[in-house]
Amino acid sequence: MPHGIGRVMFNDFLGQGHQVLPGPQAYLVNQLDARSEIYPHFHDVDQFQIFVGGSGRIGTHPLAPIVAHYVDAYAPYGPIVAEDRGVSYLALRLAAASGGWRMPENRHLIVGGPHRRITLEFDSFNRVPESANFVERKTMWGPAEDGLEIASFHVGPHTEFVGDPPAGGQYIVVTGGALDCDGTPLPANSLIFLARGEAAPTLRTSTGGATLLSLQFPLPSQRPGSDPSQLANREGKYTMPPTLG
Repeated sequence: MPHGIGRVMFNDFLGQGHQVLPGPQAYLVNQLDARSEIYPHFHDVDQFQIFVGGSGRIGTHPLAPIVAHYVDAYAPYGPIVAEDRGVSYLALRLAAASGGWRMPENRHLIVGGPHRRITLEFDSFNRVPESANFVERKTMWGPAEDGLEIASFHVGPHTEFVGDPPAGGQYIVVTGGALDCDGTPLPANSLIFLARGEAAPTLRTSTGGATLLSLQFPLPSQRPGSDPSQLANREGKYTMPPTLG
């Protein structure tokens, strides 16, 4: 990666990182080098980041598994700084970001506001219940009037249950144990995406139960960047700041 960031490995789940393609965008970032730093910046879409490995900090907030981070479109955040073992995180969006605008020099491009920034620690991310037919749902943040919400599920083994219906759109992230998808296990760091208007999902855990995060995006509104249907006509090129130095 340019700008002194160092080695970064991307694993695409949905869409393709740093490409403006239709549909949702989800990928795993492995920021490999100790003390590497991704500069403060903002995107033009709403975004969740789930920090799943390594350690470091985002802004002044320390990072270790699991930290959930949400920002509205056009909300600056960062820097993301890795410690000795690097840091890994999922980037989850309803639509592809079309740029990463460096701050503070691009402050004049920010629209809307005030913008939300939410950072939550999920300490029980790998606490998997041992009892079958056990389901515990907890609201960690929200719900806001526009549907933005973060919730957790702790579910025992071989248990079928109904999740949350999507608001603006929803990602379900497996943080511990595994779900069972027609006999195929979905282990930690697996994703399920539900679009706005889909029914609440019926899920089933595997032999060891599972722990999940339910991440609800806001409903579309007049807030810039909140409505994926209004983002389809953007240029297909991802905007990066010019190389420094």
